Amino acid sequence: MGIPVMDLIVGTARWIDPRVVSVLPVWYPAFHRGMPLFKRDWKTPKLLKRKEPKFETNERANWTIKTALGGKGTNWTCCHVWGYSDSTFQEKGSLTYDPRYYTCIPNLVLLPTPVKALTDSMPDVQQALRVLSWQLYGWTPDPADAKEAEQIRSGWVPEHYPSDWPRNRGERAPLGLVRATSATLAKARARKARIDDELRRAETGELPNYPADSVRRILLSWASSSLPQTDQA
Repeated sequence: MGIPVMDLIVGTARWIDPRVVSVLPVWYPAFHRGMPLFKRDWKTPKLLKRKEPKFETNERANWTIKTALGGKGTNWTCCHVWGYSDSTFQEKGSLTYDPRYYTCIPNLVLLPTPVKALTDSMPDVQQALRVLSWQLYGWTPDPADAKEAEQIRSGWVPEHYPSDWPRNRGERAPLGLVRATSATLAKARARKARIDDELRRAETGELPNYPADSVRRILLSWASSSLPQTDQA
């Protein structure tokens, strides 16, 4: 891999404050990559100019991380820590097609767009990002969904893991951690309120295609998790 590549990742990666996770860990639990999109009524399909169905690409993941970081320019792109594991890009990044993980904050890191491709194609970079996510947030996907998760949970650290990044939970903040402001936390609470409203409206039949059962399961799984609750303004 070479030291310059990892140094580039360390110097440019931007991570969301764990306090935001304590407010809302998954910002768009009704969405996943590749799904057909509906208008706000969750009934009328969104269409492209050619009247073809519109599908979710990476839009809501980008919205999530840029909002949770307080904004970032157009030359930055959201990367999924647990996403593509195929250097040929021939296979789907299966975890991004799962609403539990698609807009899950511990699964997101912001990188300059030209750097983002490194995370998709270099296993050493992927491993380092996944270990840091565990150290920073205490999170991995369910080991049933990701074969490396159990190893990372055990405390394993690869040889190429950057010396500037923490090796133990709570040891120190990594370079690039963006501290949450009261405004950022307020946006997280507003987004949570929006989800609660969508669930209420789905119960009354106003949003016929809204995946309410799935959204509730995702939110409940986090509510019962052992992650520390550190919501502070």
